[in-house]
Amino acid sequence: MNPADFQNQAAADPQLSVLLWETAQNSGLSESDGQTYATGLEPLAVWACYALWRWSKMILDARQRQLEMDTARQQVELIQLLVADGWPREQAQAMVSALLDGIQARQEDPALKAALDKALGLVGQGE
Repeated sequence: MNPADFQNQAAADPQLSVLLWETAQNSGLSESDGQTYATGLEPLAVWACYALWRWSKMILDARQRQLEMDTARQQVELIQLLVADGWPREQAQAMVSALLDGIQARQEDPALKAALDKALGLVGQGE
């Protein structure tokens, strides 16, 4: 119910009107049309929020690009290790691609992390 409807209904009921009038008088609050907080600084606040959002986005995008580059470097290194161990380049690329897809699907799996550590240790021993 909006304030105007409440005021109209309260004025229509004499008992409720008296109760609300006495409560308002005892509360010590003054009657007002509402409060406005327009200070002229709203555009500045909007601009500051936008600048903060853009700065945060720039930082997070740079971090994401760095993580993608690290993943690409690791993929190339793993392919080179597999090729050095005698795998054909096409099979090594397919294996690494499938491995990365599996890792992406199961990011936080402790069993996967242990298996990857073991597999990378075995590949590293073949050098």
